[in-house]
Parts: sequence; C-alpha cells; structure tokens
Amino acid sequence: MKQLDLSPEAINDLQSTKSYILTEYGEDFAKKIVGNIMDSIGNLLVFPDAGVSISSRYGIACDYLYIVSNRNYVFYRKEGESIRVIRVLNEKHDFMYTLFGIKTTSQETEDYWEE
Repeated sequence: MKQLDLSPEAINDLQSTKSYILTEYGEDFAKKIVGNIMDSIGNLLVFPDAGVSISSRYGIACDYLYIVSNRNYVFYRKEGESIRVIRVLNEKHDFMYTLFGIKTTSQETEDYWEE
C-alpha cells in the first residue's frame, strides 16, 4: 500500500496558504481550500499517475509530476511505495524559478501579481 509523505517545504506551503486565505477570506474558506488541496493529495495514493510529468511537459529532466487543486500546483514524485509531495505552490508563483531556478515570468507579470 502506498504511503503519503509531505516534505517540510510542502507543509510550510500549506500552512502559508492557509494563513493567507485565513487573513483574506476567513477561517471557513481557509479550511475548505486547504481541505480540498489535501483531498487532491490524498487521491494520489489511489491514482499516482494522475499528474502531468514536468519532464514531458516542460522538457526538464526530473521525476516530478504535478496536479492542480484550487489554483495551486501540487508537485510530487513517486518513490517506491510512497508518494512524496515536494511543494504546493499557488498559481501566481513562478514555480519554474522556485523549483529549478529558471525564471519564466516577465516584469509585467511580476508587477501584476505584486511579487
């Protein structure tokens, strides 16, 4: 049976997401969104191949896959009998830069998202 393992960064990402939503939209909405993300992550135990391969999609040599849940990218990889969640990043993050150091956003995009 597969096991789920969240990296410290993924745990921090989820806590940051919850904190942000809590401040902006309230406790009920924060619980709902983070709960939905966790449900999506839990589904990976049943459907570990549900994600899109970073390697095939973007041509970067790595074993990461990703799914999208409530405007968040969940990056994970299969490690034997485990699913390891690497990061959970909001859609406004430049995940290519965060994960691989490859900048893909323009200054205009960064100004729009106030990054």
